[in-house]
Amino acid sequence: MDNVNNIIYQAKFALKNNWLMAINILDNALKTFPDSEEIYMELAEIYHSKNAHKKTMDCYTKVLKINPQNDLARFKLGNLYLEMNEPKLAIVSYNKIKEDYPEALYNKAIAYRTMQKHDEAIKTLKELVTHSVQMINAYKYLVEILIMFGKTKEASKYVELAKNSFGNTCMVHYLRGLVFAREKNLIGAYHEYMIASREDAEYPHIHGLLGKLAEAIGQSHLVLKHLKNAVRSSHDNTNSINELVIHVVNNRLANNVDDFIALLDGFDESIVIKAVEKFKLQM
Repeated sequence: MDNVNNIIYQAKFALKNNWLMAINILDNALKTFPDSEEIYMELAEIYHSKNAHKKTMDCYTKVLKINPQNDLARFKLGNLYLEMNEPKLAIVSYNKIKEDYPEALYNKAIAYRTMQKHDEAIKTLKELVTHSVQMINAYKYLVEILIMFGKTKEASKYVELAKNSFGNTCMVHYLRGLVFAREKNLIGAYHEYMIASREDAEYPHIHGLLGKLAEAIGQSHLVLKHLKNAVRSSHDNTNSINELVIHVVNNRLANNVDDFIALLDGFDESIVIKAVEKFKLQM
């Protein structure tokens, strides 16, 4: 085992500069250790990082042939199927996991939803939120699906269960805001989203929601601030920039490019350039 660990260490070191060299080290090691689950798992990680799905799948399959009880390999194989848009195969893989694996239940719910089997997704998430290992994202996913299908009372129940498990976290406020918004309690939703926005790194889209709600509840003077925050906090800010530009144009907040650039004072240059191009198209 020490020899295998040393080989994997060498491969990891080589990987920093040359991934093909890392592959070569591991492939050569299999001649000496043909039944090493660890080497195949390491190979799978490298191939996966290069989007070589077929080779990644082959590695996990070989691990499972050596040891059918390797639940980590089965979980990762299920995740790979999910990435490849093969949700049925992902579910088959997740269902074969013997150990208690809450992450597999969560991903299985994603697979069911991808297949439009929403009832199965809800059932799986309900099983997950009663698990001994609590996952706040499981509550989030469940509440979002329930709201999508108009089950606001049930969604509200799970928001309260989330609060009992995690306290009044920003996520709980966000979920309560979703329920209020669906119930047309727009002021209540705005209040809950404002609290949730204190952790905007986790919920970058929350500022866009706040912008829409501010307009709806007659707080138009706050819309621009929220839309600017949405642009700042989004990793992929294309949609946020579009919403900002449309708001500026529709409300005539800038008469020309110079006025618009002045509104973007403090933004990164790359954002300003992208936004100005959008603004020119809307003028």
